[in-house]
Amino acid sequence: THTHTHTHTHTHTHTPPPPHPTDAVQQQGNDLRWGVSAMQGWRVSMEDDHVHVSDLGVAAPGYGFYGVFDGHGGDNCAHIVAAKFVEHITSQPGFTAAAKSNDVEALKVCLKQAHFDLDALMWAMPSFNNLSDRSGCPSVTALVSPTFVIVTR
Repeated sequence: THTHTHTHTHTHTHTPPPPHPTDAVQQQGNDLRWGVSAMQGWRVSMEDDHVHVSDLGVAAPGYGFYGVFDGHGGDNCAHIVAAKFVEHITSQPGFTAAAKSNDVEALKVCLKQAHFDLDALMWAMPSFNNLSDRSGCPSVTALVSPTFVIVTR
């Protein structure tokens, strides 16, 4: 017969600071009301970012773009991608024509390519290429038209 007794004793020498307050925004545009909320929690700095554009203007009138970028290992990647994502979507060849004709399949291709282009952009940056910056950011994005929504991750 084998008997094992295990006792845990926990001593806390440090009480973490309380979570940081939540930032919240509510807005509307293109007949949509939307909101975003972000809380840093117990982390030293906020690693996440988001983008919200109610109307993509001349590139795709009536279309909106929304995205959440979940920073991992730092905030640099999430901030860069959030700042550049709309530009990378709207500059895709055929994006404006696809939006004008509501060509869902062509828009999916544009969104997919924008993700790949941003990934290549990040890897081309010396700090990411030599791994001195190990941040990353999975994302969830949505292209919202007057008649459909395309969600990517």
